[in-house]
Amino acid sequence: MSLNQGYLDMNYKWEFEKFWGKGAKPERIVVSKEAYDSLVERLNAPPDPKVVERLKEIMTKPAPWDDD
Repeated sequence: MSLNQGYLDMNYKWEFEKFWGKGAKPERIVVSKEAYDSLVERLNAPPDPKVVERLKEIMTKPAPWDDD
């Protein structure tokens, strides 16, 4: 194991090839600089308060399979 986590990287490659087959390469998504900047801007923007409240409401409801 090296300081840059080389051992973990090797293990990941082995697990990836074990699942997808020898010589398989992971998918790459290539976007333009403008698209990437737009994505980062949206990720860094604060969430809409209405959406946050609705999510809180949904998360506090009991699950349909929990019969209490």
